[in-house]
Amino acid sequence: MRASTPWSRSGAPVAFRALYERSRQRFAREAEAAAIPIEHAACDLLLVAGGDDLMWPSLPFAEELVARRTASGHSTRLVSSPDAGHRPRLPGEAPAPPSTAYVYGGSDEADAALGTAAWPHILETLQIM
Repeated sequence: MRASTPWSRSGAPVAFRALYERSRQRFAREAEAAAIPIEHAACDLLLVAGGDDLMWPSLPFAEELVARRTASGHSTRLVSSPDAGHRPRLPGEAPAPPSTAYVYGGSDEADAALGTAAWPHILETLQIM
């Protein structure tokens, strides 16, 4: 029996957005068939997305969900920023430490601004306010 070799990576940090985009183009039919039927969900839906998300195309995906729900008569709130990255920073959170493995996009300032803009909507959706 062969001993397993531990996985390791080397090199510059990576982003996966382009991989998601190419996969969605190449496997469009399969992606459509695998889509969660969110347009049938009878709940309040809040989406928060950064346009500079380099891990995956969160803003285009969020906009697609909004369009699907709107077409079925359900409202959806989208809070977004073209400059924010993968992870919005909510009020009181410190900036995420830099990653040596991944590129998330955005900036500390843009991610914090998106989190601040989204926070009251998050509280409202959770019925905390």
